[in-house]
Amino acid sequence: MKNLFLSFALVASFNAFAGNTAGITYSDIDSVDGPGLTLSGVSGNFVYDLDVMSLSCSGCSSATVNATQGLYAYGDVSAGSVYLGFFSIDSNLGDRVTEPTVGYVRRGSDANFKIGYVGGDVDSLITELAWKVGSGNIELNLLNDGYDVLTTLGYTWNF
Repeated sequence: MKNLFLSFALVASFNAFAGNTAGITYSDIDSVDGPGLTLSGVSGNFVYDLDVMSLSCSGCSSATVNATQGLYAYGDVSAGSVYLGFFSIDSNLGDRVTEPTVGYVRRGSDANFKIGYVGGDVDSLITELAWKVGSGNIELNLLNDGYDVLTTLGYTWNF
């Protein structure tokens, strides 16, 4: 829980100077599902994402999962750019894992997306899609390790 608080404090400090979205989500992985919150933003070439999910199923332990990404894009993020960064995931059932990530991101248009690879122990493909709807965005996020797919659907508001 201490790490979760520190993650929120770190991300909140970026909010003073970044174009941001905040929203609600619903996640599912093999019938383990639940609601969540998301916060993301861009400041120059720096891109960040924070997702917190409360996952549960009948007959199993529930988990509060938080995933954080910090990325540096080499070019104009609004036009699309290659990035390098880190992906960190933690839950109340296990230890935090932080691994390098590389991919392509575009933010700041009517259709935003990110596709990337997370190495190390996570060894997964990340895909994030967002479409502008009204004053916010509909988002679809997938984290695929080759065996299981964490699917997240949500709505975010721009601020």
